[in-house]
Amino acid sequence: MADDAEIPGALPEPWWVPSDITLRGLERQLATELGPDHTLHGCDVNAVAKRQDCDDVLFSVSGQPFRWAVVHLTWRDRPDTAPWPMTTAYVSFSEFLEGQSDLSDGARASEDD
Repeated sequence: MADDAEIPGALPEPWWVPSDITLRGLERQLATELGPDHTLHGCDVNAVAKRQDCDDVLFSVSGQPFRWAVVHLTWRDRPDTAPWPMTTAYVSFSEFLEGQSDLSDGARASEDD
């Protein structure tokens, strides 16, 4: 796993930072789920935050052209088949924040329908 990564800015709701023990457990779960064809397989990752409303986890990433990844953990006890666990890569933390803003805007638009 990667060295502890600092979140370079405030997290939008519903993201939060769990305890170190929980973050290490999320890293172990990701390692369990990654198959050999997954984009994060063999990368150094560090869990840094989790969504309160689903199984999405934000990881910092080393060894890839992107620095951040949101992974939707499946909680299986063996490697998944691509494309699982679903992963969205972000080159920067600001790109991650923009992606979360887009999700929030979409959720609000659906609620207005």
